[in-house]
Amino acid sequence: AEPHAHGGEPHDHGVASAAHRHGWGPVHTHNVEALALARPRLGVLLGLGVAGGLLPDPGALAILLASVASGRLILGLFTVVVFSVGFASVLVLVGVVAARVGQIVLAWLSSRWVGWLQVGAALLIVLVGLLLTANAWRTVAALR
Repeated sequence: AEPHAHGGEPHDHGVASAAHRHGWGPVHTHNVEALALARPRLGVLLGLGVAGGLLPDPGALAILLASVASGRLILGLFTVVVFSVGFASVLVLVGVVAARVGQIVLAWLSSRWVGWLQVGAALLIVLVGLLLTANAWRTVAALR
């Protein structure tokens, strides 16, 4: 929506500035653009993968020591490099998946039925608490 003015200050009615509340909380807004700018970039994810791949791993150390003991140092070094590259690629993949899941969760949280889900979860917790209390009450009464 385009910025416009009515009733005072210029504003728009976009998703990022929509005043709303979650359940019984105060009315507030979310700056969705700031969240999109704060998500990790590919360079950060690659740096995470490289840093994870550089960490010493007991399994890689055992492979390297076994290769030295058997006289196959080159094979051991190659195995450790492949192991580290694989670990780094898994870390990058986990970072990419986590960023995508974060986007999906943000979209899901803006749906209408999430509020009803929160109320239902709270009622379920209260119901379980009441059932546990009643069961404990009966157990204590039976001990008398």
